Parts: sequence; C-alpha cells; structure tokens
Amino acid sequence: MVVFPSSSANCSSTTVMVRTGPGGFFKWGCVMVLGSAQTFSMGHRIRVGVFAGVLVAGLLAGAGAGAAQAQSPAKKVTKCELGGKCKVGDRGPGGGVVFLLPSSKGNPTGKYFEAAPAGWSAGDNPEEVWCNDSELFVAGTKTPIGAGAANTALMIASCSSGAGNAAHAYAGGGKTDWFLPSKDELNALYKRRAKVGGFGDLYWSSSQYHASSARDQHFTNGYQHHHPKLNAVGVRPVRAF
Repeated sequence: MVVFPSSSANCSSTTVMVRTGPGGFFKWGCVMVLGSAQTFSMGHRIRVGVFAGVLVAGLLAGAGAGAAQAQSPAKKVTKCELGGKCKVGDRGPGGGVVFLLPSSKGNPTGKYFEAAPAGWSAGDNPEEVWCNDSELFVAGTKTPIGAGAANTALMIASCSSGAGNAAHAYAGGGKTDWFLPSKDELNALYKRRAKVGGFGDLYWSSSQYHASSARDQHFTNGYQHHHPKLNAVGVRPVRAF
C-alpha cells in the first residue's frame, strides 16, 4: 500500500490518497487518518480497514531511504466510541474507559459510565482538596450510582476550587459533562480498576460525609471511609452516556 501526499491527490488536509495491492479494500481513495495530525512521506505503508462503514488507516512503517521514521499506528475506532454497544474496558465516546454498563448490578440509570484515562490532566493524575472551603456544608449530595453529576453541580456551585471543579473542567473527547463520581460510582470504578488502570491509592467521591469531611475510597484494598476536605486526595473524572 502506498500513501500519496494529500496535496497531490485532491484530498482534504485530514485525508491521504491510498493505492492498495492485491486483496486491498479498494484501489484508490481518500482515507481519513485518525488521531493527531501526522506527516506522511511518499512510500509510507499503511493499514487500511473498514469499520462500521468508516474507513480507517494507521501508519505501519516507513519505506525507502528518504522516508521519515515510522510512527505508531492510529488506534482502531470501536463501536462504543461511535455510539454503539459497549463492554467493560472499551474506549468510550469521551476517550475514557467504560466501567459500568446499563445492565450492571446496582446501576438504575440505564446508561454506560466511562472513567477518564490515566494521566487525564496534561499527563498527570492530580490530587485536590475536596473544596477550597474545608468547613462548608454542601447540602444535598447523595451516594447512589447516578448521583455523581448532581453532586458535582452542587460542589462547583459552592466551591471556587477543589475536586469537583477539577473533574468538571476536564473535557476529554470534547465532552463537557464529566463529574466526580458518587460514593457508589467510585466503588463501581474500584471494582473495575484493572480494566481502567493507572490508579494510586486514595480517591475522592462527590458524596459529602459532614461539613468538614467527604467520602473517599482506597484503591489498594477497597476500603471506603471519609477524610477532612482539606486533604489532598486523588481525582478521577467520570461521565455517563
């Protein structure tokens, strides 16, 4: 397979012209290159595939003495990312990892839940106080699955900074509906921690315990407790879809 620079093939700036060999999906065509922008040189070889009617391409290797060093292949787009059926461990539409299904025990929402990937904050996994006002009682937070988004809205309405604000500010996948998980959502995430990956020890939930403390969970042993809101504790945003 040979990639021709898009400028010479009348393709858009986000596509490349491809000629396939025997057994290819088509002989000529413009193919969308997924992921970050990449520069292709004459002679680079790519993998071409069709998934759910969408053409995808990923760089395999450089060819020829003048070719640039090969880059990593683009990630395969999953049905889940495209709005289809998901399973635990799939990449979700927000670029996170699915950890709850509509059919999961204890999930009354009828929705999938995905968690932000490890390094979600500019390559970091930040720790935050629960609220900048460590003695402020945030009325109305709850613990069940499905309560996290409303809890977070209450937090950011009362706190100028903190764990809820950090989770809500995340915009992975261009989505603006990320939130700090409730106590039970956090526990569901703990149970799927091996599928999601990248966890430290202690993480905040959005469920308040009393005016000066909030509920959290140890991801080393699953123990759920509460700590002072002024403590710096891990944050992992989630979203439902």
